[in-house]
Amino acid sequence: MKFDLTTVTGITKATVRLYGSLSDATASNVPASIYSVATTTWTESGSGSITWNTKPASGTTSLSNTMIRDNIPRWYDFDVTAYLQTEKAAGRNVVSLAVKNTAQSSPFVSFNSREATSNQPQLILWSTQPRNALLVVGSATLNTGDTAAQTRLQNLGYTVTVKPAGSNNNTSIKATDADGKTLVVISSTVVPANVVNKLRNITVPVINWEFDILDDMGMTGLVSGTDFGTSATTQTQLNIADPAHPLAAGLSGTQTVVTTATNFTWGKPNTNAARVAALTNDATRYAIFGYDSGTIMPGLEAPARRVALFLTDTTAASFNANGGALFDAAVRWATSVITAPTINTLTPASGPIGTIVTIGGLNFGATQGTSTLTFNSAVAAPTNWSDRTIVVSVPAYASTGPVIVTVNGVSSNAVIFTVGDIDSDGDGLPDWWELQYFGNLNQGANDDPDGDGVTNLQEYQQGRNPTKSALADDGDFVNLKVHTPLSP
Repeated sequence: MKFDLTTVTGITKATVRLYGSLSDATASNVPASIYSVATTTWTESGSGSITWNTKPASGTTSLSNTMIRDNIPRWYDFDVTAYLQTEKAAGRNVVSLAVKNTAQSSPFVSFNSREATSNQPQLILWSTQPRNALLVVGSATLNTGDTAAQTRLQNLGYTVTVKPAGSNNNTSIKATDADGKTLVVISSTVVPANVVNKLRNITVPVINWEFDILDDMGMTGLVSGTDFGTSATTQTQLNIADPAHPLAAGLSGTQTVVTTATNFTWGKPNTNAARVAALTNDATRYAIFGYDSGTIMPGLEAPARRVALFLTDTTAASFNANGGALFDAAVRWATSVITAPTINTLTPASGPIGTIVTIGGLNFGATQGTSTLTFNSAVAAPTNWSDRTIVVSVPAYASTGPVIVTVNGVSSNAVIFTVGDIDSDGDGLPDWWELQYFGNLNQGANDDPDGDGVTNLQEYQQGRNPTKSALADDGDFVNLKVHTPLSP
């Protein structure tokens, strides 16, 4: 494994978390240890990529040990605090680690890799970097719910600034109120009209439980009661829809989260969101969901992580252990440091060789420099590169497989690009073509959205733009003028 710690300072604790199990039940408690690896220049994929035979040497003394209990997948933690502190003190920002079994066993150990669809390897860091939270409320006199939320934030190590959102210039909330903050928390005690979209574009993580500004924050659609709202009756339970996500706090199934029933807020995020918990009586109404930084939300690209929580005005005051754990998990996930290059979106996600693809994500670097981009190991040549966006043509000899960005020797997560004319809805129009011109797959082959008498299928076959009408010549001839430039 390899991690880039360039943006991290003041490490007080560091833990590598791996999700795995034994391959079968023929044995239990197989020992595993984590070791330092001095060489950090190895690459994961492409030319010269790491293999068993070319793997760099690891240290002789383990940094941390654990026992892989059985064949039931779960998280295992390795403490690497001292090693990371030493590396940072020596000015080395990229660290490499290896995990080994220290005894032979008939069942082998399997851990999820970075390519897994969930429960990927994690490096969890605690640091002395300042942690300041802005709690946006309706009144300077906190009610029981806001008081409980403030206390939980303080117990997590935050210095909390309380800001009532008033209606005049002297008391109104401003985007600049988030300056210097690690986290912004918006309570449902605010008057929605006093907040609306004022914090929509801040590059600070936001946790929000005022349902009536979910649309203003760009986190859901625009229709109250359809895209967002509160439960019709009071609730005490949630259904955990994605137990593997960190926002689920390790919970699964139907869980009681409060001791006193209250109404719960909900929203309907798009498919880019982590949809973690839903109302028990409607699986389409999500009470906990989150967007990663750089992810396309219904209203905009998330400037930083965004989380919607199920609370209403006094819900936090009656948290049981589960409710408190979900609140704390939201804070930890929203503010966790992402240092590795991360791909969030491929637009389009399929198409033939030569298709122009826009890659959205994080930590790509301001310029390409020595960084690389591959389509299933075929090296691509981007035409535009910035820290959050790469524009590239699918290279020759590319085939269906993972797209990976590698920055300073650290590889991103892998997102599959399908090479070829995929037509998932069977309408004769390739998915990439529909997405390129319309942003969705809702068009039909016989539709004519630009009204020029040429169907979508004909436009595709003739290489036309289906959103721009062809120019008509109303006369009986073509009026053509040829201008020849004067010789110098």
